[in-house]
Amino acid sequence: MTQIDHIIPQDVSELRLHELWSSYSLPIDFDIHDPHNLAPICIPCNGVESKGNATYEA
Repeated sequence: MTQIDHIIPQDVSELRLHELWSSYSLPIDFDIHDPHNLAPICIPCNGVESKGNATYEA
């Protein structure tokens, strides 16, 4: 089983997001929920205690 999670967390602060824009040359129209910011991750690695419980068959 696997989950889909944000690479840059969806709860990132505005200040930190601005730092990431500068550091990684993110596009000006970067969307935190864009598929380019999502990745599959194994459930134990994702820490299900603090995340949603949506799972997907790999």
